[in-house]
Amino acid sequence: MIIMLLLWVVTLAGAVYLARWAWEAYGHKLRLPKFELDALELAKRRYASGELDRDEYLLIKQELAGA
Repeated sequence: MIIMLLLWVVTLAGAVYLARWAWEAYGHKLRLPKFELDALELAKRRYASGELDRDEYLLIKQELAGA
């Protein structure tokens, strides 16, 4: 009975160790790339949602075109 319990504990510990090793070795490949907006796209979205008025949007657009 104790040997059977010990076998399960060792098996579970081995599975956890293997899963952690696999995640550390290959986990970065599973992550999705972050979607980053550039400044002009962000300004367009803010203008469309009403956070910026027309003059502010045009000013930002002009400044970014010069940058």
